[in-house]
Amino acid sequence: MNNIKTVIQMGRFKGKVFDPEGYKPERNVFDGFSWPCLFLGFFWFALKDMWLWCFISFLLMICTFGAGWFIMPFFANSLHMNFLKKRGYLFL
Repeated sequence: MNNIKTVIQMGRFKGKVFDPEGYKPERNVFDGFSWPCLFLGFFWFALKDMWLWCFISFLLMICTFGAGWFIMPFFANSLHMNFLKKRGYLFL
């Protein structure tokens, strides 16, 4: 039941991400469903400089005849957080 609540609570504010060198607020990070990814599709990943995921979501969209456009927003925010963690950004 908690998993259903997590999906229903779409786009919750998770916190801010700070630049590893300057410690200035870089961007806001969200958890759950990504509305911008739903409307922009694979372009959302390109705007976030996540080129590998942009390519993967584009291929998923082509292979599923567009259904991938509605699948990726459920995973986009967690993919973005993991991407930033690997780049060394600090979460507070």
